[in-house]
Amino acid sequence: MCHLLPPAREYRLDLLVRPDTHPRTGNRRSGFETVARCEAEDRGRASALRAIAESVAAIQNGRRPTPLNSPLPKLNIDPEAALNLAERLEVGVASGDAQPTFASALFMRGHRLQIGAELLELTANSSNGEVMTFTVIHPTWTCLASRLMDVDARQIKNQFRTHLSRAGVTEGSGFFFARLHGKFEPNSKEYQLHFHGVIGGEKLRAFNKIRNTQGYVRTGKIHWPIVVKPLEHRARQLSYIVQNFWPAKPRIALPNGVYRRARTKGRIDEPHHSLYLLWLDRWEAGHLQLLNGIRF
Repeated sequence: MCHLLPPAREYRLDLLVRPDTHPRTGNRRSGFETVARCEAEDRGRASALRAIAESVAAIQNGRRPTPLNSPLPKLNIDPEAALNLAERLEVGVASGDAQPTFASALFMRGHRLQIGAELLELTANSSNGEVMTFTVIHPTWTCLASRLMDVDARQIKNQFRTHLSRAGVTEGSGFFFARLHGKFEPNSKEYQLHFHGVIGGEKLRAFNKIRNTQGYVRTGKIHWPIVVKPLEHRARQLSYIVQNFWPAKPRIALPNGVYRRARTKGRIDEPHHSLYLLWLDRWEAGHLQLLNGIRF
């Protein structure tokens, strides 16, 4: 793989994002992930992928009956792809040279450091006025677990680009960066894809025109389709844009028939955790992120 120079010290997220206490909630927050933590995570991911590959292959070959209520037959998991990814994760840990896949926590650590440094330097030296971070969710970006492997990240990105162009974001001065992310709803077995990003200049004013248009409206399942926040805690907020994992976050049904997200998030259970890793393994950075007015 290509070894990039480490970011300058003032732009290193692993030095800037330290364990602390959330200023509003008082909850403890973790610091930037360590190499040891990522290596342990990749070993665990590889082990789970191997176990799932073995189970799927045994079911497909008739060597094992399908367990009662097992989701495996519906998830379209290719056992060979799962074994291949497991092997690459193990090779990366053993060699210390992470294989280039977004399914690897070790590879993502280096990727996050590079992207984070670019965004920190960009926002620190920006002359584009107010800078905000954002999260954007569109109803059509939700899919059942059984359909995830059919989802094309490039189509979602192109749809979002079209929405931005219609609102005048791409034509305005300033800068825009967005990265596709996902979370899992364990009750409905749905993945909600969405974008996190940062924006400044005239593009920010144009971006606000998207609210309540082009499908970005509140629904029973999506309470806040667009969330924009001022850039107050730069390192931590920018590190959130490109994350190392997808979380599980259940919806809680309210008496009025709508839902709200649980405040806490956790790890996605198997086999749905390995499923999203196999999906991520298909894509390159250019398939998952949008840049406008900047170049990395």
